[in-house]
Order: sequence, then C-alpha cells, then structure tokens
Amino acid sequence: MKIASGIRWGRVLIAVLAAHLANAAVAVLLITVYSLAASVTQANPGGGLAEPLASRAAVWPLPVMTFVAAAWATRGTSGPTALLHGLLVGGLVAAGFGLLYFWPFSPGTLAPFALAFAVALPGSAIGRRL
Repeated sequence: MKIASGIRWGRVLIAVLAAHLANAAVAVLLITVYSLAASVTQANPGGGLAEPLASRAAVWPLPVMTFVAAAWATRGTSGPTALLHGLLVGGLVAAGFGLLYFWPFSPGTLAPFALAFAVALPGSAIGRRL
C-alpha cells in the first residue's frame, strides 16, 4: 500500500475538475463561434444543426483535456505512482462525464469515454518527465 499512500489526491481532483471545466468552456466556445458564423451566412442560425453540434462539441474535446489533466496531475511523480495518478484522472474524468451528461449505452457513445481513459496513460508518462 506504499503506492496508494503517495497519491496526491488534491492534485488528482483539481485535474479532474479542470478537465471538465475546460471541456465545457471549449464546447461553449465552439457553439458560440458556430452560431455567430451561421447568423452571418444564413437566415436561421439554428437550422436544426445546433443540437447535434452541441452534443459533439461537448464530447470530443474531453480526451484532449484528460490528456493535459493527467500530465499535470503526474508532474513530479515517478514510477508506478505516476501511472496510478494517470489512471485515477482518466477513470474519474470518464465516470464524472458519464454522471454529468450521459452514460454510454452503445459502442458509439462508449468511444469518447474509452478514449478519455486511454489517453490518461500517455499523459501520465509525459507528465512525470516534466
């Protein structure tokens, strides 16, 4: 249990929260830019495309944010502790996203969750070298 005692829970939880907040900010930014561009080019800015865009914009930036969060959370750690930090960040981000937005019930909706969890490992490998 020596590895478990070396977990920086504060850093892990801040990284998870930051990944979710950054993901929401990117989604809002993408939707705002789309709405502004659509209002200039067409009469109906929604045009039935805002909802599908919102669902995609809220899901696909998450793996990038998780990668960055895992790299930040593992800074200054080494060995198995760094890997554990990355796994915790990836798992908590994926679980939190499932609870906040939607739980994956099909292979198509499972992909961003699996990708968010998977990119936490390379993020932790890079983060421990920083």
